[in-house]
Amino acid sequence: MSSEPLAAFLYVRGLVAEDTPQDQIIQRSRQVQECINKLVCDLNDLADDSTEEEIQGVVYEAGKIHFLQELRFWFQVLYQILMKQNDGPRIGQLAKIMTLDWIIHKLETVPNNPWGYG
Repeated sequence: MSSEPLAAFLYVRGLVAEDTPQDQIIQRSRQVQECINKLVCDLNDLADDSTEEEIQGVVYEAGKIHFLQELRFWFQVLYQILMKQNDGPRIGQLAKIMTLDWIIHKLETVPNNPWGYG
């Protein structure tokens, strides 16, 4: 899997500094993709009647893989993927409103289409 589309997404959305070297952006995109992959697997394991708190806990745990010291970045990435903005409601709450399947679908499209179009 190529990291370039996700790396471009992080750069264009302002989630990495403009002067960040490309190799660091690509490394960052690989870290993001690893966390997203874990999150998708963990969300798929949740029951349909999971609570907002349970969903939020899964999101938090997935982000701790690479972003324990910068969880704000992790959540900004998720908000950009899901809502095309830097912040929003708790992801658990959003999943209950939009459905867990919607969240999973949006996250699964990230490797090939991080822009969320189509």
